[in-house]
Amino acid sequence: MKHVTIILFQLLFPLILWGQIPVFYNVTTDNNLPSNDIYSIVQDKDGFTWLGTDAGLYKFNGVRYEYFQSQNQKSRAVTGLTLSNDGRIYFYNFTNQLFYVEDNVVKEIFHPYKKLAKVYCDKSSNIWICHNDGASKWDKNSGKWSLIQKGLSRYTIEDLENNMYIVHYEGISKFPKNSNKAITTIGYENISFGQLSVILHKNTLWLFEGVTSNIITIVNDNPISITNKAINKALVNKKLTNAKLLSDGFI
Repeated sequence: MKHVTIILFQLLFPLILWGQIPVFYNVTTDNNLPSNDIYSIVQDKDGFTWLGTDAGLYKFNGVRYEYFQSQNQKSRAVTGLTLSNDGRIYFYNFTNQLFYVEDNVVKEIFHPYKKLAKVYCDKSSNIWICHNDGASKWDKNSGKWSLIQKGLSRYTIEDLENNMYIVHYEGISKFPKNSNKAITTIGYENISFGQLSVILHKNTLWLFEGVTSNIITIVNDNPISITNKAINKALVNKKLTNAKLLSDGFI
């Protein structure tokens, strides 16, 4: 029987990394999980857990799983669950439809783009999506899309000063608040888009490459590779699949 293992862990960056004994529990179809293939997980403002699976979108209330879908949904499997500041949960399916949940109702946001790769909500609850043609912004107030960055893009993230960073095939472009024009583009070499995770830690951009397990920080608009012995030791014979910043400041 295949199963999903949820592991809670903390890694301390940037100077010291301490491996800690993980606290984990198994969630499988044996205890009513709708599917063993989980693509995305998010917790809403009320503490409920939402799961993006190959069987669709589910909300877990601690006792049972509730299925959510749109009548216009063309495929059931969903991923990219993202929580906005106003409490909406955004997600997309593998036929490139974009949706959000509000008051337990699923609604679709129409867009002209193909092969969605990432959904991000900024502090103003606007939506940014990465796709094969670039990165685009959906203004929540006007309901209109704007193509901000051209070219294959894979990640967007906002810093504490509300600057927006877009990671694309030519580098990392930095956009000031409420501007569609980049003020700088940070070049890099040999970066892999495969399973790339990007986080903001103490207002510093961190890139975690899943294929190579490289860790890169952006300091004063310059990319710097992390070569800490403790980090390297922890990653021996391991492959990075995801990185998240926790509320207590741990990565």
